[in-house]
Amino acid sequence: MRKKGKIALAVDANNMNSSALRKTSTLAQNIARQMNSQAEPVYALRPTEFYVPTELAPVPVFVPMDELKAEAVAKFKKLAKKTKLDMPTLKVVPCRGPSITAEIESLNRYLKRNKYQMVIVSSRGKKGFQRFFMGSFTDAALHTLEVPMLIVNPKQQLSSSEIKNIMYATDGSDESFYAFLKLVVLAARLKCSITLLTILPTPTRWARPYVRFNSVRYTKMVLKKFSTWILKAKKKGVIAYVEVVRSEENVVQAIVGVAHKKTDIIALSARSTAAPLATIMGVSHKLVYLAKEPVLILKS
Repeated sequence: MRKKGKIALAVDANNMNSSALRKTSTLAQNIARQMNSQAEPVYALRPTEFYVPTELAPVPVFVPMDELKAEAVAKFKKLAKKTKLDMPTLKVVPCRGPSITAEIESLNRYLKRNKYQMVIVSSRGKKGFQRFFMGSFTDAALHTLEVPMLIVNPKQQLSSSEIKNIMYATDGSDESFYAFLKLVVLAARLKCSITLLTILPTPTRWARPYVRFNSVRYTKMVLKKFSTWILKAKKKGVIAYVEVVRSEENVVQAIVGVAHKKTDIIALSARSTAAPLATIMGVSHKLVYLAKEPVLILKS
């Protein structure tokens, strides 16, 4: 019998939304049940939270971390009772500094040390300049957390049934392959299949007269490359198959279009650095906002 694992549900005890909490906690419990794991709410507590400067006390008063922990647990317990959630006691992770970076680093260390299989977070669904200037815990964690991160957008309609398929959007790179190996481990626990999705490069209209593109030949090359991936999955008892799609849309729109009603979760590999993608709002950011399914980010 497999050892029971743990899934973390990242919550914000200082700014929690009942509907978002209900949605993510229900998903966490469903996945935990399917993986024979335990879903646990986890909160990274920054020293500056709960007690902020006011007109009466312009300078923040030092408050012992134990008191901050107790208040965070009490707030979560009250909200869980209000939303009728049956969740374990909130695990509070003290941060070493007041920044989001310190928060994520502390959370990452805690998740790795306690061997969590996955962390589930809720995105607020912001986009454009609002997202760029205000920043986001999810955005910052996207390329930092080493534990697989499942992001749930408030606009997504989650299926109440079990996870049957995960669609992994990949370009076939080595970085993507190492992330795929992590996905296989999760899929084995979930007892679900994996679809390897790759988008065929399509020349633009102005370039078509000058560019010869043999889609049949390219498809054969892709299938040959992914045969190794399929064998790796098979050794773990996971069924994996390839879907090659030629689309004139951009990559994100193509992934969203193919994945809709065909899969339960969209997965992709995160980049090793956050700076370029955070600046231009890369594929993972756009996919989180546009996808109708939860998005699983895997660090290679």
